[in-house]
Amino acid sequence: MVAIAESHVGGITTSKGWAFVAGAGSSIRKYRLTELRDALKAAGTPYLAQVGTARDVAGSSFLTSYGDSIFSGTFNETGRGIMYEYKIADDGTLTTLAGAWEVPTKTQGLMVTANHFVYSTSYGRDNRSNLYVVRRGQKDLDAAALSCFRAPSMTEGITEYNGTAYLVYESGSYLYSGDSATLNVIPRMHKATVSSLTSLVG
Repeated sequence: MVAIAESHVGGITTSKGWAFVAGAGSSIRKYRLTELRDALKAAGTPYLAQVGTARDVAGSSFLTSYGDSIFSGTFNETGRGIMYEYKIADDGTLTTLAGAWEVPTKTQGLMVTANHFVYSTSYGRDNRSNLYVVRRGQKDLDAAALSCFRAPSMTEGITEYNGTAYLVYESGSYLYSGDSATLNVIPRMHKATVSSLTSLVG
């Protein structure tokens, strides 16, 4: 376990030797993976300071990486949010690419593939979640080819590894798992092949 500066930490991802973490407000912090590795191996709970200052962005309620890019955006309970792509330099500097993507209401997590975005959306302990599979290309969500299906309440982050998508639920956390108001307590990850998700849109 490693301690870092306080934040909601709506997302964490790694790329090009860096760990990028959603920071306070709408910002992204960076940590060297080598320093993080050493801190994780150290005794106790060492404090790890970020490298440089946090990068202010349009939104960091969720974030993920794909190749040499970070995708980070806003959570909006009552309407659609926005997301930007940021190119990652070798020193961890982020450069904003022009044009925002529209993202579904209540987006909590994102998985990116070569041709698709998969959004995890949820809010509330007893409300259903939705997963959106969106073909990349159209930044206007209404113009994009997409498919949406239901999931149990409180979906959070979603990621891909070796062709498998893994989805976690906030309901399984210590804060919510013992609360009688939590409708579905799911302490384990759900998984599916990435191809089974992307085939919903083609």
